[in-house]
Amino acid sequence: MELPSRQELNKLIKSVLVRHFVDISILQWSCTQNTAHMYGDLHKYTGGEFTMQEIDTLVRELSRLPHLRTIRFNLSNWDIGTAGDSWNIRPKVPEKSRAHGMRDKVLVQK
Repeated sequence: MELPSRQELNKLIKSVLVRHFVDISILQWSCTQNTAHMYGDLHKYTGGEFTMQEIDTLVRELSRLPHLRTIRFNLSNWDIGTAGDSWNIRPKVPEKSRAHGMRDKVLVQK
C-alpha cells in the first residue's frame, strides 16, 4: 500500500477535525511522514468548549487514520499526550486555579 502524501494526510486530518466541529481557524496542524503535530487552541467553531469525552472521540478517530503513527499536541488550552497505550487528556488549568490544587484528568485507552 502506497503511503499518502503529506497533502493527502493533511486533508484526512482536516476532514476529521471538521466532522468534530473543531474551529480550524485557531488550530494548526502539520504532518511529517507518519507524525501529525497539532498546536494552537482547541475549541468548537460554534464557540463552545469540548468535553474530555468529545476530545477522546476526536483523538481516537485521528489515531485510526492510515499511516499516522504519532500525534503530538501542543495546545494552549488542553494537555493531550500518551501514557503507554492510553491517551492522557486534561484541560490546562490557569495559573490562579493551579495554586488551589485544581486538577481534572482522564486516562483513555488507545
